Amino acid sequence: MYFRPHAGADSAGYLLLDFDAGPCPLADLRAAHHTPCIVVETSPGRQQAWLRVSTQTVSPSWATAVARGLAARYGADPASAEWRHLGRLAGFTNRKSARLQNNRLPPWVRVIWHCADALATIDSCVACRPPVQPLAGQSRMPQASALYQQCLHALRLRQRFPEPDWSIADYRVARFLLQQHLAAAQVAEVLKHGSPGFPRSHPNPDDYLGRTVRAAAANLHRDPAFPARSLPRGEG
Repeated sequence: MYFRPHAGADSAGYLLLDFDAGPCPLADLRAAHHTPCIVVETSPGRQQAWLRVSTQTVSPSWATAVARGLAARYGADPASAEWRHLGRLAGFTNRKSARLQNNRLPPWVRVIWHCADALATIDSCVACRPPVQPLAGQSRMPQASALYQQCLHALRLRQRFPEPDWSIADYRVARFLLQQHLAAAQVAEVLKHGSPGFPRSHPNPDDYLGRTVRAAAANLHRDPAFPARSLPRGEG
């Protein structure tokens, strides 16, 4: 029995790492803030880990790039590294003939570790990379919102300021994205579709976006009072 989180034509923000050649390197994942939501044993010595990389839906191209990067880093099966790969469902047996046990019975797929609230995030240089094929219209909005939230995590803004001034948050997010080598126009799009409640009370939203991105670019290499961490911390 197989399953995957479903979100229509987008990725639900969950990715599978399939460790078919050995156990999941759980300690390494947690140390790098890539904490899985769940790890299952599909047969003795073989495991699968589900990682939540976004609290909202994201584009298939972005999710696939992230899955491939994580698979390469941790030695997971590259053939399973894509945005909608199926994983084995715990509580059922693995009927693959090659996995039969010595008693000729199929092994049970079982949960060996879980952390329900984990948000496994990725290296900032990958997290802030735009989709391979730029999306247009409303289909960009989930991607922009997820990217904006990842930046908030990286900058620890919500931890320090539970009710932030969103104009200041926009400026800091813009500078962070520019430091990741996104173009100014792409940064403006992330702010436009990702900043909570935007355009809020701004009488001229486009002018506000332009001024915010220009101010961030002018202070691009200024040392921040609170430096961003390269990896947003996941739960667990």
